[in-house]
Amino acid sequence: HTTHTHTHTHHHTITIDILNFCGDNYHPYPVSCAHAVLQAGLEEPLIRDEIICQLIKQTTPTNHVSWDKVIQLMNDNAQLVALQYNNNIN
Repeated sequence: HTTHTHTHTHHHTITIDILNFCGDNYHPYPVSCAHAVLQAGLEEPLIRDEIICQLIKQTTPTNHVSWDKVIQLMNDNAQLVALQYNNNIN
């Protein structure tokens, strides 16, 4: 149950950070929001799929979000996961 609560908290924070980074919500330092999302993905492997799902939701026609920002964050997420995977192999 603790893992579920912790994951739910991460889900809520990730959603807000993605909205802030993509410009849906104002945040004075949107890059810090992107960093928080990436850090959450590194710390909680179970949340990585949720990050991708939230980013995909940002690309729906009703959202006026720059595709560039979503693709950038997805790319950064994939690179960090690959880097972590390579570090675990070595």
